[in-house]
Amino acid sequence: MKAADARLWAAEADERSTSEERKRLAVERDSLTAELRGAQEKLSASEAAQTQIQQQNVKLQDKVNESEATSVASQVKINDLTEQLNEKSDLLDRERQLLVIRRM
Repeated sequence: MKAADARLWAAEADERSTSEERKRLAVERDSLTAELRGAQEKLSASEAAQTQIQQQNVKLQDKVNESEATSVASQVKINDLTEQLNEKSDLLDRERQLLVIRRM
């Protein structure tokens, strides 16, 4: 009888130990699940921020391209106006020379 009682007591102790282990594992699982949810939320927020930054980058690149095009167009206009000014300056110089020669 003592042997049976000892086995019964050992089985009950083993069951309590297993039950406590299951409870501990369930708590750990719940904690890890909450941690995973938090990490997923952070990942989602990071992905949203990345998308927003990429969209802003595209807009800024468009503005840079537009500014470069405007700059090139302005430089072409400046070059054309400089050429016209030089031509008119040359014509004025010739006219002055002719006036000087006529007055002589």
